[in-house]
Amino acid sequence: MPLIAIWESSPGLGELLAGLIIRRFDLSEQVVGGQAAGEGGVFLWGGGPGAPARPERAVTLSVGVVSGEVGTDQCPDGLDLVVNLDRFDVHEAFDVVAGALAVRGVRRRKGRPRSGRLERRGMVFAHPSEEELARLLDFYQIRWEYEPRTFPVRLDTDGRVIEAFTPDFFLPDFDLYLELTTLKQTLVARKNRKVREFRERYPDINLKVIYGRDYRNLLRRFGITEKKTK
Repeated sequence: MPLIAIWESSPGLGELLAGLIIRRFDLSEQVVGGQAAGEGGVFLWGGGPGAPARPERAVTLSVGVVSGEVGTDQCPDGLDLVVNLDRFDVHEAFDVVAGALAVRGVRRRKGRPRSGRLERRGMVFAHPSEEELARLLDFYQIRWEYEPRTFPVRLDTDGRVIEAFTPDFFLPDFDLYLELTTLKQTLVARKNRKVREFRERYPDINLKVIYGRDYRNLLRRFGITEKKTK
């Protein structure tokens, strides 16, 4: 089982990212406080004076999480990548980490059970609109997998992943990925750029993007009330 070491520039900064990694890679544990992870998991270290030290055992991927005035020059040496939560939200940061893990041969948990069993899956969705779409797919008995694969879309000159894209759903019976975009208009341009880079790098993979207006029309057509985020 892989061991991911997350260095955080301040206490608690990396916990949400660690939680996403654990759930979506089916890792068994999160280690805080300097203890050694057993067979794998996520190790949180750093975070200020008296915080846990770097893990002693070899890690699969080491990630730095920074915010505020902390720059990359203040991070410990030897980190594989650094994400700045002032520039990325936690889900975008997860996409970058997942892409780097994919390059290292670490795959996300395998396909979900057949449709119609959403309540028993214990699924954690990034946005309520994704859960609504999953219920609609269940109703029509369309098999789906939630975020089963992350695709690196931008690499640096050394071949390291600096940006990745994780489509929301995969429909195995249609060999089709779905990306649900209900973002504010000011954020759609960034998503469109990632979709364009994905299609340029993976021209043989089928991807359908569902934009906010189309999604809302789809819900109205089937008499579903859209959930609002708090």
